[in-house]
Amino acid sequence: MAVGHDGEGDVTAGEMPDGEAPRQSAASPISSGEPVIESSRMKFDEELKAMIVAEAKAKLEEDRKAAKAAAEAEAAAKGAAEELKKNIQEETKAKFE
Repeated sequence: MAVGHDGEGDVTAGEMPDGEAPRQSAASPISSGEPVIESSRMKFDEELKAMIVAEAKAKLEEDRKAAKAAAEAEAAAKGAAEELKKNIQEETKAKFE
């Protein structure tokens, strides 16, 4: 980035003497002297993201299975309660006949 002074004494950044903005260099970041994020760090970040996503998916699946089991248990309990109610009604009816 070019840094200089304009005619009014102000510091200008990113302006070239001809008034055009600086162009990106075609050089690689290594040869241009710019900082480089190490590929091992990028790989670590990607692996960490993948691990977090995998854990979240596993937790969601675990929660889904628990919710399904709870719903099935509730349905079974309701069925048992209805069966018990029916049996009680039949026994009560038989006593009065």
